[in-house]
Amino acid sequence: MSERFTTPFVECLYPFLQKPKVDRNGEYEDSFEITLVFGNKVKEHKDLLNQIAKLQKEGGGAQEIGENKHPIKLPKDSNGKIIPDTFHVRFKSKAEYCDHIPTFDAQGNKILREKNFVANGSVVRVNWTYGFYNQGGGGVSLFLNGVQIKELVEWEGYNAADMGFDETDGYEEYEKPETDGMTEPPTEPNENDEPKNDDDDLPF
Repeated sequence: MSERFTTPFVECLYPFLQKPKVDRNGEYEDSFEITLVFGNKVKEHKDLLNQIAKLQKEGGGAQEIGENKHPIKLPKDSNGKIIPDTFHVRFKSKAEYCDHIPTFDAQGNKILREKNFVANGSVVRVNWTYGFYNQGGGGVSLFLNGVQIKELVEWEGYNAADMGFDETDGYEEYEKPETDGMTEPPTEPNENDEPKNDDDDLPF
């Protein structure tokens, strides 16, 4: 089994953790993914960004942060200017490797709902692994294994408080997890990537 890592809690963007669609041939159509927002001035963030940059270099892929096939991206504002001290990293797993992404609340209780309505702005951390690939010059892929939610922003912006539902006795949505339900992703995913960039300079 590949070594697993866990990110610090940060804000997330573009999460897709829902049950995947299946096409007419019974094949999964979707991939699970989530983008995390990091800042270079926070030590834990800086350490993780350096780790990912080194893995990308080890895999032989593009070396300049922000390049199309580099796992660390430089987000831009509405005017097209790079946002200072902000980095986006996407973690992704194809549904063919696992049919769901285990998701937990802040106390470690596994969320049982079929769809995980996690929206932009939620504060989460992810468990991840990586795999190298050789296509297009090589590089590293970051696989999403699981998500823990610290602060939830629900999809569509609705929650119980918004609707006037206070706490009462009865049905609970969570239970303690018995298994993570995860399978090991392949070490060499099939990806099309750009040629290797020889620039070894890293901004960290």
